[in-house]
Amino acid sequence: GMSCGILTRIRYFTLVEARRFDATKPMVSRVRKNNWNELAHLSYGKKTIEHRLKLEKAFNNIRDFLEKKKEMRVCAIGSYFVGASTPFSDLDLVLIPHNLGKEKKSGELNAGSNDAKNKRHLYAVASRLEKSGILQKKPFILSHARIPIVNARTRSGIDFDVQVGNIDTIYSSHLVKLSFQLDPRQILVYHWLRRSIEGYNLFGGKFGMFTSFHLYMLILHFAQATGILPNIMEEYSRLFDTQSNWMELEVNWREEQSRFSPLYSMEDPNSWAPLLVDQLISYYGKVDFTQVEIDAGKGELRERSTNQLLLIDPFFDQNIGVCKVNNGAAIMNAVFTKLMKNRLE
Repeated sequence: GMSCGILTRIRYFTLVEARRFDATKPMVSRVRKNNWNELAHLSYGKKTIEHRLKLEKAFNNIRDFLEKKKEMRVCAIGSYFVGASTPFSDLDLVLIPHNLGKEKKSGELNAGSNDAKNKRHLYAVASRLEKSGILQKKPFILSHARIPIVNARTRSGIDFDVQVGNIDTIYSSHLVKLSFQLDPRQILVYHWLRRSIEGYNLFGGKFGMFTSFHLYMLILHFAQATGILPNIMEEYSRLFDTQSNWMELEVNWREEQSRFSPLYSMEDPNSWAPLLVDQLISYYGKVDFTQVEIDAGKGELRERSTNQLLLIDPFFDQNIGVCKVNNGAAIMNAVFTKLMKNRLE
């Protein structure tokens, strides 16, 4: 792999280091020498599809079991749900207790995602799962995490996490899923970008670094800002009406999402992948991340001076965005400066 000595203690990454990082030995050009077919296999290949079917089966089993009592809804989020899973992906689930979900619209539920009531729900879920007969081993509760979760593994070997009450994540996941359905090529672009970020040791929420969700937001913004995709929330406003009860929206999502046909074909990745990745690098290579906020809902950039990478998700806090990486803006500037440089070599 590509190691950058200064990145080893990544959580203490300072602005000075971000600038030095830019000057370190250039990474091998992943655009020029990439094996696009390999990335296509990772994105859409046989093993990925087989594993996705396993994830789907596990999800249905867990959901059917937990929803038996009619006290809760279980929704999938994350890579499996949005369509970007690989043969190594696990399941991310959100549990919405009915007494929380009935009246709630977007934004009203997240305030309490760390409160005592939600933790009680987690413990109840863990004990129910333990008795379910569908697990390989005892579930593990991470109650002090920023977002408390139950972590478990099914008998078929699928790892999964369950969090409680985060409705806005469900909205965001539907937005990303729809963008990937409309342009499945962006799934490959996501895997390319993730590999690049991993190559710089800059990936992983548990290390305080960038997550899949941050990369989804960058790609969602890019596809709309460059006109590859329309403004999704305007075009499909019925699916993202935050004034509606989310359970009613769920019906719309189920009905509509089976009808979407892609606007682009992902056949023959060698003909489009290099150009699309090049377009992504050109777009973000011209952006100074310390001077803008990036609206992922509209594909707009707005002037704003910042140390954080300001990724504005339409369903989360519009002021602070969704990225908590320290000095994320300077780091992302360094990443795209380097990618631009590699592209030109």
